[in-house]
Amino acid sequence: MVINNENRDSLPEESREARSGEFMNEKSWRCPPEQDISYEDTEDAFLLSSDIDPPAYSPQGQTSSYSCGPQTLGGRTTTSTGYNHSQSSNPFLPQTQLHNIQGTTRKRYPRLPILVIMAICMMASFTWLAHILLFLLPYLASLSQGSSVGVSPPSPPPPLSSPSPSPSLGDLALQKVLADAAGVFGPPNPIVKTDEKGGKGTKKSQNRSNWMSLLPDSTPLTQINIPGTHDSATWNFTQTNADTIRHNINPENGVLPAEIYRCQRVSLHGALEAGVRFFDLRYGLDPDGVRLVFYHAHALMSELSTVEDVLFGFYNWLEGHKTEVVILSLKIEDTGINTTPQDHLKAQFLLYQTLTTPAAKKYIHQRHDSLGTLGPARGKVILFRRFDNPFDPSGGGQGKETVLPGLHLSPSVWTENSRGFALLYNAERNYSAHIEDYYEPRDLMPPNLNASVNIGAKVDAVRRHLDLAAAASSPRFDRAEGQEEEGNLFITFTSAEHSANIPSVTPIIMALGNGTEYTPEGGMNRQLVKDILPALKGKRVGIVIIDFWDGLDLDGRGYEDGEEDVVGVILDL
Repeated sequence: MVINNENRDSLPEESREARSGEFMNEKSWRCPPEQDISYEDTEDAFLLSSDIDPPAYSPQGQTSSYSCGPQTLGGRTTTSTGYNHSQSSNPFLPQTQLHNIQGTTRKRYPRLPILVIMAICMMASFTWLAHILLFLLPYLASLSQGSSVGVSPPSPPPPLSSPSPSPSLGDLALQKVLADAAGVFGPPNPIVKTDEKGGKGTKKSQNRSNWMSLLPDSTPLTQINIPGTHDSATWNFTQTNADTIRHNINPENGVLPAEIYRCQRVSLHGALEAGVRFFDLRYGLDPDGVRLVFYHAHALMSELSTVEDVLFGFYNWLEGHKTEVVILSLKIEDTGINTTPQDHLKAQFLLYQTLTTPAAKKYIHQRHDSLGTLGPARGKVILFRRFDNPFDPSGGGQGKETVLPGLHLSPSVWTENSRGFALLYNAERNYSAHIEDYYEPRDLMPPNLNASVNIGAKVDAVRRHLDLAAAASSPRFDRAEGQEEEGNLFITFTSAEHSANIPSVTPIIMALGNGTEYTPEGGMNRQLVKDILPALKGKRVGIVIIDFWDGLDLDGRGYEDGEEDVVGVILDL
C-alpha cells in the first residue's frame, strides 16, 4: 500500500493512528504540503529524506521505508531519499540510533568558507614543507657530492642557534694592546683620500702587502730596493690632535706648530699594506718618566701608544704576511724633557727589556751585525739600532753588542746632516752602510732663500747618492766560506725641511712643493718619480726613505697629471 498526501486523510482514523503509532510521531516525518511522501512496508528498508527529521525510533524487528517526492533545490529538481534503518542488522546499536546510511543526498552547505579553510591549511603545509627542504637541501647536496667523489659525506651543519666560540684571553689581550697602539700604528685604513678636484690622481695606491713573496729566498737584503718612511709615527700629528696632548700645549716644552713635525699622512699599517718595509721611529720617556713613547724632536705623538704596543702591531701584521720582512730603525730622541743621565739610563733599560721579551725574540730576527738573505728573515723584524745600550753585557760599543740583534748604527759615528757618509757596522767582514741624511740645507748662502732653492739642494744630494748606490758592484760569492757576501748597504733619506728659513720650508713643502710658481718642478717626490728614479731602471738603489709618499698634493688631493706613486716606482725598478 502507498500512502501519500492525497490519500492519507481518506484512511480510517484508527488505521491512520495505528500506522502513526507503529512508526513515528506524525509531526516528525510529514512532508511539506507540496510534496508527496511514499511509504512502503518492507522488511529491509526504511528511507527517510535528508530534508525532514528522522523518526524517533523504529519498532523492533521491523524495517520500513519512506521517501518524499521531488524537490526543487537551488533551481534543480531532486528526489530525496532517506536513511536505511534496520535494527536487526546491527544489534549493538541502540534502537534510537540510525545507521546503515545508503545513497543519501546530503544537505548543501555554503562552499566558500570551506574552500578558504582548505586553502589556508594547504598553504601552511606547503610553507612548512618548504622550510624543511631549504634546511635539508645543502646537506643533501653535499651528501650527493661526497658520495660521487668517493669521500665520506660531511657532518650535518650545527643548529642555527649554536653560539660562536668566545675569544680566548690571549685574543682579548691582543685586542687591547692593538687598541692602545692605534694612535701610532693606526687602524686598517684607506691608503689615500678621494680627489675632490676631480683630477686623475684618484686611484688608491695598490695593495702590495706581499710583494716580497715574488723574490727568491737567496736574495741578499742589501740588494733589494726597499721603500721606507721618515719619522713614520707623525702621520696622525695634525694640529687638532697635537692640541689634545698636555705636553704639546705646555709653552715650557717649546713645541712648534704641527706642520713643522708632521712628515706622513698614512698610518704604519696603511704603509705596510702599500709596500713600505722600512720605518724610522723616534722614542723617549713619556712626560711622567715611566714608559717609552714616540716623539719627533720635542713633540709627543701620543700619550697612550707605547713602543711595545706598536711593536705588537708589527708582530701581528707579520703573522698574516709571513713572506715579508720589516726593518725598524729605533732612534733615541732629544725630547727636551727627562734629560738627566738617570733619565737616559732608564729609557735605555726600558728599551732593552722591550727588545728581549719572549715575543721580541720570536718576531725579531736574531741575527747580529749583518742582514743576510731574504729567506731566513721572512716573517721577522730586522732592527737598525741608532742607540748605544749600556745594558748589553758586551758594553754597548760599536761592533761589540752580542745580545741585541740587528745592525748597530751608533749615534756616536752617525754624521749629522750629511750629504753622504759611510758607517762601518761589521768590522770583521768590512760591511758598511752608506748613508745620505741631508735633512736641513742650512749651509746654503745667503740664508733665507726661497723654497725652490732649498728643494734643489736636497734633490742634488739625493740624485748623487742614488747614482752611487746604482753604480756599486754586486756582491760576490765567497767560495772559501761557502756563503754569499751581502755587500754594502745604501740608505737614502729623501726627506728634509728648513723651518728656520724665512719663509719656512716645512717637510710637506720640501716633499711636494708649495703649489706656487716658486716651485714649478714640484717637490722632492715629483722629481723622484719624473726624473731621478726612471733613469735608474734595473739598478739597485737600496733603502729609499720618503716623506708624504701617498701620491697626493698639499691639500690631500690627486694631481691633475696623475698619481705620484713613489713607492710603486721604487718597487718597479
